[in-house]
Amino acid sequence: MHIEKLTLYPVKSMAGYDVPSAFCDENGLEGDRRFVVTRPDGKFITARQYPKLLTLQPRWVDGFDRLEIKGPAGTLHVSAHPGEDESAPVPVTVWNDTILSGDCGEDAANWISEFLGREARLKTLAENSSRQSDGNPFVPASYADAMPLLVLSDASVEDMNSRLDSPVTVRNFRPNIYVSGVSSPFDEDYWSSFRAEDVEITIVYGCSRCVMTTADPETGVFRKDKEPMKMLGSYRRGPDKQIYVGQNAAVSRAGVLRAGAEIILGPRRDTPVYSL
Repeated sequence: MHIEKLTLYPVKSMAGYDVPSAFCDENGLEGDRRFVVTRPDGKFITARQYPKLLTLQPRWVDGFDRLEIKGPAGTLHVSAHPGEDESAPVPVTVWNDTILSGDCGEDAANWISEFLGREARLKTLAENSSRQSDGNPFVPASYADAMPLLVLSDASVEDMNSRLDSPVTVRNFRPNIYVSGVSSPFDEDYWSSFRAEDVEITIVYGCSRCVMTTADPETGVFRKDKEPMKMLGSYRRGPDKQIYVGQNAAVSRAGVLRAGAEIILGPRRDTPVYSL
């Protein structure tokens, strides 16, 4: 088994892109989910409500100092470090957590508002920002839903597609670490940990899925047949009736992850874990 792809998602709910390597620590892959779109009141906006966000193409430039986002209206350029001329850091709400964030300014707000057809802002992590979450010791200082990393195997995607008339891709599930060479579908349900070169990853619990998986990453439109969630409901429900695909993970030893690196599994679990 090896890492087939490493994927960064610089902006929550926008497209990701593959990288050959990435530094990985308690906050996940460096540069992952460091920006978020919000309502004017600071509540986060995602592709669950606005699936067209998935079609915007963000990419880091100049290391992790600047971001460019390509969309129908052209390319937006923003700094990861809003200057003193912008407003002071303000709290952004991601689910039940808050995280201090800098506002990316009026040009960014106008660009994203025009794209969405509603008033919105673009925010980025404030300097030395932290995130507090009740009952989750692994929560990253980022805009990820709950955990630093998401792991998925090629065997699982192939199994899902064997049950669908119209296939999905790994992009529907947005993992950071896509593993190939796995012997059986959803084998990752039973992993407790793995090592890739010097980096050690702890598998924490399964990832419950939502309507975002039914949005076409190319078009940003929800599928009318509600797949793959309709199909997954027939065999991937946990004891809480949620649908699970992929594994939420944390970093127990930081370092550089590389695409192509061999994965060495730790002890296997007897049963899947569905929550903290």
